[in-house]
Amino acid sequence: MKKKNKLLMTFYVISIIIYCLVAAILSKYLLLVRPFFLLILIPCYLLFAILFLSSFIKLITIIISMVFGRNGNDEVNEKADKVLRSVTKITRYSLIALFLAFLSSIMILDIVLCINKEKYVLVAISIVVWVLLHTLLFKNIIDLIRSEKKPS
Repeated sequence: MKKKNKLLMTFYVISIIIYCLVAAILSKYLLLVRPFFLLILIPCYLLFAILFLSSFIKLITIIISMVFGRNGNDEVNEKADKVLRSVTKITRYSLIALFLAFLSSIMILDIVLCINKEKYVLVAISIVVWVLLHTLLFKNIIDLIRSEKKPS
């Protein structure tokens, strides 16, 4: 067994355990918090569910590669590498989308808090800052996607 595969398997097992624990804790708190905090807890729960699934798929792929990729069977290793790259790409895009959802929920909570405190100047400043931040992030994300689509 390669040292790299052992290290990756150890990392994935540890990360799967951590993601399961955090998802279990978050699912417990989903029923106990005020409704407007669900705007933050639900994206966090989805984040750890996505990370758990991607780590689990990568772990299974590495195990399959190690079992069936021995004795010069390079086709299995090539397919496993292709699957790992695809899972990583899907995970990256879903994490970007989840980050934007998380950021949007924080923006909504910030604006609601400012309105509840009757700080209307802060509401205006918050809206301007959040719109600028979202615009910059969307521009960077679109540039990232365009750079990946270009043939190398």
